Amino acid sequence: SQASWTLRVHVGANQDEAIAVNIYSANVANLFAGEGAQAAQAAPVQEGAQEEGAQQPTPATAPTQGGVNSPVNVTTTVDANTSLAKIENAIRMISDQRANLGAFQNRLESIKGSTEYA
Repeated sequence: SQASWTLRVHVGANQDEAIAVNIYSANVANLFAGEGAQAAQAAPVQEGAQEEGAQQPTPATAPTQGGVNSPVNVTTTVDANTSLAKIENAIRMISDQRANLGAFQNRLESIKGSTEYA
């Protein structure tokens, strides 16, 4: 599981009216920590949800090669293909995070627009 934090914003007049987005750490160790890691998702916060600023368990360290953390290995064709799959997964995770942040921004703008005229 990746290191993350949750941005929670109170948006309504009632106690539990909030929107939240999970923001995952986008460093090499986290992007290449595990294949199929959960993509970040923006969703309404429910009572009992993860508290703001709470940390997930630390991910495994990337493989070491030549004294440098290197999740990418291109010494053989098989290793190169595996590395390309890891890179594609990392790009997909970043793209998903950007989409979720954009959706969160759209929700905030929509809420702002509806409260300006209320």
